[in-house]
Amino acid sequence: MSPTTPFEDTGQWTSLATEATFLASLHGVGGMQVTEIGRSLDDNPVWKCAIGTGPVVMITSGQHGNEPATRESSHALLRDLAYRTKPWMVDFLASHRVVVIPTSSPDARVANTRLTHDKNLNRGWRNLFTVENKAIQSVITAENPEVLLDAHEVPGSGQYDYRPYGGGFPGEWPVITTLANDFVDESIQVLAGMGYTSSRYNVQLLPWQSMQVVASGDHRIGVLAETTTFNGTRRQERVEISYVTYRVLLEWYRDHELEIRQAIADSKQAAATGDGATYIPTRQY
Repeated sequence: MSPTTPFEDTGQWTSLATEATFLASLHGVGGMQVTEIGRSLDDNPVWKCAIGTGPVVMITSGQHGNEPATRESSHALLRDLAYRTKPWMVDFLASHRVVVIPTSSPDARVANTRLTHDKNLNRGWRNLFTVENKAIQSVITAENPEVLLDAHEVPGSGQYDYRPYGGGFPGEWPVITTLANDFVDESIQVLAGMGYTSSRYNVQLLPWQSMQVVASGDHRIGVLAETTTFNGTRRQERVEISYVTYRVLLEWYRDHELEIRQAIADSKQAAATGDGATYIPTRQY
């Protein structure tokens, strides 16, 4: 029988110490591997959790410390993948790999702040200006995910508001954008069936420093998903919405992986052979 997560037990946000204990309990279960990939400025661990073999889909949560519901959803997803009582999860992990960074910014989570030592982690993916950016990018480089979902919350009191964004940048290969938006549409449809209304988050992020935009520029399907915080209330609903988004992501990836792989190949080919007039490089090393 699979265990409950700390949030499911108490309804309270999980501390870093409790998270470490919970993740340690999953290590080795069903092939789950939990490893420390770095230490924050305050010497807190950043954890990588990986399970399965094959092409990779990756989820990051907790880039901003005052958006805690997404990491609780990550804990639940990791538990369900490790114990995988659902046949579709068994089938999926037989030929795919899932990598999750549940708490991308541990110091900000402790402080319950958006910023990490006055830096916005989600504006550092071009120049990798924090130790967390560097640690997580090392995982992205090593794992080479085809799809990367960056899970957030957004302040607000809107009714059942879910804000996914499958965006891009000037010069992005159009099929990359199309596929990202297809996932967004499927997420909206599933959540609508559960009674949640959704809106498409269309903020233009300049100069293209956020994780999902840089991911797209690196020839991956990059998607940002945001759940409203309901002004600090409705914790269970916030966790549920994020979890459903993760589940839809894995099912969508399974059903579209050949299209995804072809789009990635075409994107790389276009960047290598095009005139470069419209293609915006995402890295400044």
